[in-house]
Order: sequence, then C-alpha cells, then structure tokens
Amino acid sequence: MDWTHTLPLIVNNQIVGDLVAAGLGIDQPGMEAVLNSLHHSCTLLLERALESRSLAQETLERYREINLLYNIGETIGASLDPDEIPDLVIAEAARIIRAHGGVVLLLDKDKKLSVKSGFGSEAFVNTLSHAPLPLLKESLVSGEPEIWTADQLDASNTVVASILQAPLKARENILGFVLLGRDLRQPVFTADDEKLLTALASQAAISMENARLFADVKNQRDAIAAMNNYMDNIFASIASGVITTDTRDVITLMNCAAKRILKIPDQEKTTGRSYVEVMPELVEHIASMMDGVKLRDESIVDVEVEPVLSTRGAVVLRLSLSPLKDNREETNGIAIVVDDLTERRLLEAQARRIRQTFEQYVVPRVVDQLLSDPNSVRLGGLRREVTTL
Repeated sequence: MDWTHTLPLIVNNQIVGDLVAAGLGIDQPGMEAVLNSLHHSCTLLLERALESRSLAQETLERYREINLLYNIGETIGASLDPDEIPDLVIAEAARIIRAHGGVVLLLDKDKKLSVKSGFGSEAFVNTLSHAPLPLLKESLVSGEPEIWTADQLDASNTVVASILQAPLKARENILGFVLLGRDLRQPVFTADDEKLLTALASQAAISMENARLFADVKNQRDAIAAMNNYMDNIFASIASGVITTDTRDVITLMNCAAKRILKIPDQEKTTGRSYVEVMPELVEHIASMMDGVKLRDESIVDVEVEPVLSTRGAVVLRLSLSPLKDNREETNGIAIVVDDLTERRLLEAQARRIRQTFEQYVVPRVVDQLLSDPNSVRLGGLRREVTTL
C-alpha cells in the first residue's frame, strides 16, 4: 500500500517517528485538518511518554547513587582508624569508577602532600601523584573537583591521559585529594564520574575528621587516666592524710594515709558520701573551719584538735584546710590535710616526765642520754665492768 500522507513526529528537535495515513477518502475535504490534529496529539503524547521515561531513568539513577553512597558511607564511616580510611577510600573509588590507577594524597603538618594509599602499577601511581602537583596547588585554594587532560599535566608525563580529582574537604578544611587516572587507551573522565568521586570524597573527609577527633579524645582520655593514676600514686605515698570534698561536703578523695590515721577500713567506700557520715567524731572540730574556708575563701593551717575516735581512742591531729580551685580559679570544694601527732605528743610527754624526774639527781648530760633512749630507763640501773687508775 502506498502511504499518501506522511507527517514526521518531532520531539526536542529530533525525529522520533512518522505519522502516515492512506486509504479511501483520504483526499476528502477537511481530512488534512484531522490529520494535523492527530499529529499534534501524537506529538504531545510522545513528549509526555519520553519525559516520563527520562524521569524514571533519572529517578532510578538517583536511587542507585543514593544506595551507592549509603553503602560507601557505611563502609568508610564504620572505621575510626585514621590509617585505615585512605585504603577504604581508594578501594571504593576503584570499585565504582573505572580507572587505570588511583592515589589518596593527604596534607601533613608541614602542608605537604604525601601518598597514603593507591592502586595500579608503581610507575603509573608515581606519575599520577607527581604530574598534577602545580594544578593541585590551585585546587588547594579553590577546593573544587577537576578533570585534567594530558595537555594540562607535566610535560614529562607519557602514561596518564586524564586525571579526575576530588578534594577531601571537611568543614571547609582541605585534608587532601583523591586522584584517579586513565591511560591513553581509556576515555576521558565524565561529569558523572566527577560527581560520584566528589560524593565519595565528601563521605571520606567526614570519616577522616571523625577518626581524628576520636583519636584526639582517646589520647586525652588516656592522658587524663595516666595523670589520675599518677596523682593517686602520689596521694597514696604521702604520709599525711589528704581528704577532698565538693561544695556539698561530699568526699571526692581520701587517700590511704587518711584512712590509716582515722582507722577506716581500706575496703570501706568513702567517696560519694558526706564527711559527716564518714568522720562523725571530727564534725565538732572541723565544721566551723569548713564554714570559715567557704565564707572567706582562705586557708586555715596547722590547727591541732584532740578528738576521740571510736576505733583509736583519744588522738592528736593537726588539720590544714584550703579552698579547692579549678582551672578557672573558682572554688569547687575543700582540701583537708591531716597529720597524726599522737605518737609525737606521747613521746614529748614522756620526755618531759623523764627530765622532771632525773634532772634533780643527775647531770644534764645523763638526762639528755636518757631522753635520746627512754627505753633504757629501768629500775635497778645497769651493771657494767669499769677500770679505774
């Protein structure tokens, strides 16, 4: 059958088909207007169908990208090791974008770029990391991804045909770059490749920054733990008792010497409890001093008290109280230093008795000898052999 009427179907300036008509009555008056109306309707339907197909393809492509980026983020974001992330980044880049080689370059403390990970032959990776160095200096300023071809690279380059560059940028700070390279047998990178690598680099930069922050926090925690252990060892070795309380008079620290002086069992928990509960026999002696330190924000030193402890009996203690300051010089508690003078006072009393007793009968030198060794004093004296001339 010979088609007597043919009308091209044009969408977006491209011929996608023809509307053809033939048959009896095709030449009747008004038929041309009908065909033109039909042609217009078909064109509109085709335009809508093609738009729907394009939208569906774009939606599918976006879904694939989102799914891909989610998987990438899950893989890279799960690592908190700063040394492991570059390897994960370059592995993911090689998986999603076809390339002959690739490198991850990171800035060191001296703001110099160094290779942290890569794939491909040694010669290709070496060229890939050195050929674009002048261009990378410009990218450090712009912070934008780039596609470079061979004519933009170093003249000595003979193996790299094109380079795709994406900055590792976290909070406007450039940490380094991800570079992918293709040789002369491969096509130049596309805008879609650039978009994918940029998204990957953004995820990687965030993970790197998180890993660095985690490492800093861990180092600070370890340093604080080491300092706490060091301070605990110091407090444990101090002969004086050390007790600290917060603003609510709750004990925050009590060293071993304080427990020994007050005869508090080592296994008994003292921190987190009020000093009134832990040291009830001392309350009447130190309560007014605690209030004075809080009121005047000044130290009270070398005050002797003679409490009666239920576990030791009468004792002589020397107390010094000082405001406990933080790094902003704000008082957040009180430090109490306790020295046990009980034995010293007993020895002093014994010395006074010896001096009062014997200084009436013997010369001072003998009294001093007796005081230096009170245990030598006993009834009956001493029997010794002597030689006289």
